[in-house]
Amino acid sequence: MRRLIRVLMVFGSFALALLVLSLALSLLGRSPESTLYAMFSGAFGSWFGLTETLLRTVPILLCAMAAAVPAESGQVNIGGEGQFYLGAIGTVLAASAVGESSPIIAIPLMVIMALVLGMLWAAIPAILRAYLGISEALVTLFLNYVAFFLLGYLVHGPLRDPESKGWPMSTQLPKSLLMEPLAGTRLHSGVIVVLILTIILICVIRYTRWGTELRAVGLNPRAGTIVGIPVSFYLLGSMIVGGALAGLAGYYEITAIQHRLRLDFSSGFGYSGFLVAWICRKQLMLIIPIAILVAGLSVSSENLQITSKLPAASADVVQGFLLLFVLLSRSLTAMFERRRAIRLTMERV
Repeated sequence: MRRLIRVLMVFGSFALALLVLSLALSLLGRSPESTLYAMFSGAFGSWFGLTETLLRTVPILLCAMAAAVPAESGQVNIGGEGQFYLGAIGTVLAASAVGESSPIIAIPLMVIMALVLGMLWAAIPAILRAYLGISEALVTLFLNYVAFFLLGYLVHGPLRDPESKGWPMSTQLPKSLLMEPLAGTRLHSGVIVVLILTIILICVIRYTRWGTELRAVGLNPRAGTIVGIPVSFYLLGSMIVGGALAGLAGYYEITAIQHRLRLDFSSGFGYSGFLVAWICRKQLMLIIPIAILVAGLSVSSENLQITSKLPAASADVVQGFLLLFVLLSRSLTAMFERRRAIRLTMERV
């Protein structure tokens, strides 16, 4: 029953966020009905919109799992964006080193480099948290900016395309190293792989001994140490797994969508993923549908610019209100549960 209430709270928060947008549109003299219809049709109302939503679901879902896995051990990974950048950088570096002459060697190397750089970027805050007690939330957030400036250095310097006519971007990847689209769309096999991988990770966290010990560390690391759980192993391991997932998102974005590094190749996927993970905290089974909804909001922002003459940031406003209402609902629920516990205690006395 409690789990059902939490699920209803999440989707109720989404409805409230749309309601606030509708009220704001009414005050501005716009039609809420036409705007909401434009948002829905832009993301889910056509085959093109649906495929674009699924494409954006891939990096958002991977970055959401990059935050959700460490969250089970009690850590806050806000660094999905930076780990996503490092995965993309690793992909392009591997492709530049090997070239198109050996796709059989280059493609696995690109995947490995994306995973390894994402893992290494996540290992920095994990080590600082596990052995020095430094807040991983702050370190991961700051490393996002370091990753962005590293990307800027590379596309302005060593990786810059000499034929880019002054634009900061890397050389386009050879066609033999790109992911092939499926069935005449822009969809790629990564959509299926990511969905399967997410389901496997959820099952591992919920139904295996590793997942149980991981959650135990998140609930009480000191008690975990007493009963023999290797707390440092799970703190390091969960963050490193998260970094690998975000790095994999960078690989898919480069090889399937962007085909080269640019300063603006990310649409804030790491931060959107963190939003999804926070909304689905302790409710991992919701992470796929919520990631699809947030991806749909991202896609619908472009449709709003064309049909309703609204800025693309309108969808970001909805995401912000969504997070706000989720936080408020959890605070209210926790307050009611405390009052109920106090009342039951008093009745027993």
